[in-house]
Amino acid sequence: MLRRPRRRAAPVAGVLLLPSMLFQILSFLLEVASGLLTGACLLRLYMQWQRVSFANPVGRLVFALSDWLVLPLRKLVPAAGRWDL
Repeated sequence: MLRRPRRRAAPVAGVLLLPSMLFQILSFLLEVASGLLTGACLLRLYMQWQRVSFANPVGRLVFALSDWLVLPLRKLVPAAGRWDL
């Protein structure tokens, strides 16, 4: 009499999808955060080019979002005319 090999139980779909799903969530959040930071830096550059006052609410928001990145870079990259990093 031939014995059939035992079949393993199929893995639960949620267990296999969990690392993939977490990676997608983290990837999405990182993409959104980097997009917002890039947009804030570009808007800051444009506002400086147009000489918009940073005293208005939009200027304050852009300044708050991008200041932590711009201040250390100012020490490395000197200002070039009107363009102040």
